[in-house]
Amino acid sequence: MTDAKTHRLEELEKESPHLKTLAELSAYLRMDEKTVVALIKKGDLKVRQVAGVYRATKSQLDIYIESAQ
Repeated sequence: MTDAKTHRLEELEKESPHLKTLAELSAYLRMDEKTVVALIKKGDLKVRQVAGVYRATKSQLDIYIESAQ
């Protein structure tokens, strides 16, 4: 990862600590990261992509969980 991307991600963490990383998304959903990425690419899980990294809020994850039931 470039220094600029790393710096932007660090800024994002400070500005928006409520945004979950892919690892956090995976843990919250209790799914493998590859499965989470597949859901994102399929359009089932709505997330943001910031500096090339997937990010989502807890409410976005809760919406997915509710719709999947």
